[in-house]
Amino acid sequence: MRNGDEARDRADAVRPHRRVAASSSKTVSHSALIVALLVFVAGVVIVTARLTGIPVITPVTQLISFYPLLGVMWLGVALGALVTRRWMLLSVGVVLLVVTVATWLPGETSIQAADKGTTIRVVASNVYVGEATQTLADKVASEADPVDVLLVEECTDACAQVLASEPMRSLFPHQHVDAQPGARGAAILSRTPLVDLSSIVRPVVRDGALAMPSAVTTIDGVAITIKVAHPFPPIPFDLGRW
Repeated sequence: MRNGDEARDRADAVRPHRRVAASSSKTVSHSALIVALLVFVAGVVIVTARLTGIPVITPVTQLISFYPLLGVMWLGVALGALVTRRWMLLSVGVVLLVVTVATWLPGETSIQAADKGTTIRVVASNVYVGEATQTLADKVASEADPVDVLLVEECTDACAQVLASEPMRSLFPHQHVDAQPGARGAAILSRTPLVDLSSIVRPVVRDGALAMPSAVTTIDGVAITIKVAHPFPPIPFDLGRW
């Protein structure tokens, strides 16, 4: 027995690389399995949140905003796994890619458009704390088809000045502008009279809530309710306001 043990020790001393290679292979396999499990769990959480709205947690909620790009990420995972021959990770990447695409593409709708009805053209624009208001005004004024209603988000005092000047005053003689500092302001502009203006909706959650005014206008004899929608973004670690 002693001679046999000594022979094996001498053989191992001559070929130590075999033991190292075997140990390294096991480490890589374990690492690939862990990565595959982490990627799978992340994918399940994000897809579940997309379909159900649960959980509302950073960074899952923010990632849903870039949901189509997640497909690109899963594709990258699958290609990387294919090149490195990590079959488990490849399977996970392909499954998540298929599920992401399937849950992102719009489904069929049973809503049918009316054969006849009133057609209005609405433009909504976030002018980035008023900085893009002049660009918006130039764009709207250059349109061949007239805009019936213009909704503006993040309207500041500078924004209000542009909207009150030409050509916006002539294009939209009926205006309801609630100019506020920063991103809080909003405006409704219309070619037809605005009536039954609601009170400015500023949720009493925190100071600096966003204005979301609404109004009713009549086009071709049809009363149409208009509302500016400017909800809070899902700021990381501050999802309460959102």
